[in-house]
Amino acid sequence: MRSCEKLQLNMKKIVALSLIILLSSEGYSQTCKTYTPLDGAFETPEMVYKLDLSGQGLKELPMEISKFVNLYSLLLDDNKLTALPESLVGLKLINHLDVKNNQLTAFPESIRTMQGLTMISASYNKFKQIPEWFGELSKLVSLFMGDNELKSLPVSFGNLSKLHSAYLSNNQISEWPALIVNLSELKALKLVANRLRVLPENIGDLENIESFDINQNELTRIPDSFVKFTKLKKLYISFNKLTEFPEFVCEMTKLERVICY
Repeated sequence: MRSCEKLQLNMKKIVALSLIILLSSEGYSQTCKTYTPLDGAFETPEMVYKLDLSGQGLKELPMEISKFVNLYSLLLDDNKLTALPESLVGLKLINHLDVKNNQLTAFPESIRTMQGLTMISASYNKFKQIPEWFGELSKLVSLFMGDNELKSLPVSFGNLSKLHSAYLSNNQISEWPALIVNLSELKALKLVANRLRVLPENIGDLENIESFDINQNELTRIPDSFVKFTKLKKLYISFNKLTEFPEFVCEMTKLERVICY
């Protein structure tokens, strides 16, 4: 008899535990829900954490987007946006902003308040410059700004101390900001098809670089400090104006791939 009572008690505990797990998982799924239609998102704006408005032909964003105060991921890629509203200033928790493949020409001041940003994807737009305040985005880890109209990088770019990867190909960058060598955490740098003629002699200070792609520029020589890239695995230096192959490359023991022709 007692065995049956114990069995029933254990069964009740199992049922109660299962109910707790079920409720917890439902709460988690609600938290992680990605909202795609704006109408549904406005019903409970405080519950919107991820908003995906990709590929909806949007020409502008509604001012009411500022109501999503808990938003941490905003996907606006593949639209027809020509500007981002200043109302984004209230979205201070965002860590992932995707605006690639639009018609944007500038970052609004409101992006400056997104101090939690770790990733910005803004390739395939018409950005002509990166604002000087960009260096204040101290948590930025990945930056994708290829296929724009950038001619230079701001001095403050060197303040992005946590930046791991920067993809800036197919722009018009002709000058290398000296302070970029301060990016001690940088692991991947892609500057294909720009207008760089010279690299700074102290570029070797980027000691954590693993992949460096500077194909299709106007470089005539590679600084000797490249030999300090002790972690470099991939080096792409084709289609430049090099008069000779840098011999020190042979001393770089970690290199797995070198493309130079």
